[in-house]
Amino acid sequence: MLSPSYDLSPRQVVVVAPPGSRRVAALQNTLAKLRWPAAQTISYMQVMQHSTALATCWPSGVIWRLDSSGEDLATERLLLALGQQQQGDLSPTEISTLDLEKGRLMPTRQWYRGFSRFLHHLHKRLPTIDHCVAQSTWQQQQVLAMFDKREAQRRFIQAGLPVPPALPECDSYEQLRSNMLASGYHRVFIKLAHGSSASGAVALQIGRQGVRASTTVEMINSHGELRCYNSRRLLHYRDERQIACLIGALLQYHPLQIERWLPKMGMDNRVMDVRVVVTAGKATHVLVRLGAGCITNLHLGGRRGEVEQLVARLGEQRYRQLLELAERGAACFPGALYSGLDLLITTSGRMVLLEANAFGDYHRQVLYRGLDTYATQLLALQEQLQ
Repeated sequence: MLSPSYDLSPRQVVVVAPPGSRRVAALQNTLAKLRWPAAQTISYMQVMQHSTALATCWPSGVIWRLDSSGEDLATERLLLALGQQQQGDLSPTEISTLDLEKGRLMPTRQWYRGFSRFLHHLHKRLPTIDHCVAQSTWQQQQVLAMFDKREAQRRFIQAGLPVPPALPECDSYEQLRSNMLASGYHRVFIKLAHGSSASGAVALQIGRQGVRASTTVEMINSHGELRCYNSRRLLHYRDERQIACLIGALLQYHPLQIERWLPKMGMDNRVMDVRVVVTAGKATHVLVRLGAGCITNLHLGGRRGEVEQLVARLGEQRYRQLLELAERGAACFPGALYSGLDLLITTSGRMVLLEANAFGDYHRQVLYRGLDTYATQLLALQEQLQ
């Protein structure tokens, strides 16, 4: 439980992240406002290539922070290379020529194996730094669990928390259609199990007027090869042959989380879901996301809603229940300092957990008791030492 005290004693922060990312810049801005020393940044590449990168004589009380590999394509290529283990994986040459600069959808199955290997290496190196008292903002196994939507949902279910019903895994579009028929679902959401920011997401619905897929994936046929790219706008496919090709392309390189598409409550004539950052077990920062279509991510045309309007819509008691559900979801990842929980409220008023985000705290101008997400985490770490 965070106290109202904002008396933060300056400490050294070391962040493992791409040095030029917006997240690092945001962290440095927070530290400057707190009058803390600037964070020392160590790249993913340095962790893997230089055994001395982590072994600097850090001051006592140093805080270790891990942040997303996103925004840096060299880092993403590194993780893909680390994940090359099986037949059918991209080779080093294919990784080097993969046109990620144009938004190419990277193979997340291989990426996740590389990310797991990176975290294992980082975890193994940090315990050797035994000359100073240190704290970390992450826990290896919990980060990996949050990066697997299937595992996260399994934990939510085990804890008795409400989630969208999931369909069995499939290996083809035909099997997906068969699973939908057997379940009686006419609408499903298809997500990359290791994806983020709605990358590769598909909202599939089947009705009297045929099949329709709304997705962030743009398909391009290049010299007889079907390539998938991330689009910054929602695309719609109605040709079932195209949709079958899309699902087949996703299945080739990505494990999928397929779940029932639940109707979202709306606000301001837009569909709505909620991101709740839970810090040290307490729901702290709340972001209301409003989308013109079925996906609410802000980079896809969604916009921020007003928390006060949501509270007025739900009432104080129901709003508190929403925050408590987020806190119960975060408790499924013991040892994690923070997590970004995505929740929706159905048109019938049911509250449902969607997923957990290991790096779900990059929300500027979203405050809790006057503090942003980074400062709130620093306060929580300080209170753990008291």
